[in-house]
Amino acid sequence: MSRLLSRVPKKRGGRRVELRPKLLAACGLGGRGIGRYHLLMNAGILIGSAAITPAMERWPLRLCLGVTGTLSALPLFVGLAGAPDTVHAIVLLLLNGFFIGAWSSCSYAILAEAADKGGTAKSRALGVPFALNVASTKLAISFGGYLLALLLAYGGFEGGHAVQSASARDAIASACFTVPAIAFLISGLVAIFYPATKERPA
Repeated sequence: MSRLLSRVPKKRGGRRVELRPKLLAACGLGGRGIGRYHLLMNAGILIGSAAITPAMERWPLRLCLGVTGTLSALPLFVGLAGAPDTVHAIVLLLLNGFFIGAWSSCSYAILAEAADKGGTAKSRALGVPFALNVASTKLAISFGGYLLALLLAYGGFEGGHAVQSASARDAIASACFTVPAIAFLISGLVAIFYPATKERPA
C-alpha cells in the first residue's frame, strides 16, 4: 500500500516521503490538476448512467444494483496496486465513475419501483421514501467525512506539509481506496443476495 502513494525516494533519515499519490499524479492531478480528476469521474458517471438503462429494462433492478455496486470496487482495488502510467490511471478513473453512475441510476430506479409497488404512488406518502433516501445519503456523507478525518488523525497526517510520514500515507490510501472499495463490495453483494419474493420482486 505504501508504494501506491510515493513516487519520490525517502528523505534523510528514511522517515518522511513526499505525498504524491500515483493514481492521481499519473494524470497530472496536483494543485490545479485536481479538476481533471473531477472531469474524468463526472464523464464516467454520465456515461454509466446512460449505459445502464437497457440493462435495467432487461434484468431485475436488484441484480443490476448488486453487479454495478460490486464492480465499483474493482477500480479502487486495482488502484491500490499502483497506476504505472497515465493511460491506466485514466482508465481506472473512468471505470470508477462509470460504475458509480450506473449504480446511482439503479438505486433511484429501484427506490421508485419499490414505492410504486408498495401502494404509495397515489398517496402523499410517495415522498417519504425519497426523503429518507436523501437523509440517509447526507448521513453517509457526514459519516464518511468523519471517518476520513479519523483515519488521517490516526495516521499522523500533518496538514499544510509537503511531506508526510509513511503511516499518514497508509491512512490516506485506506481512506481513499480501501474503505470505499470494501463498502461498495459489501453493498453490491447484499443487493445480489437480497431475498426477493413475489411481493418484493426487485
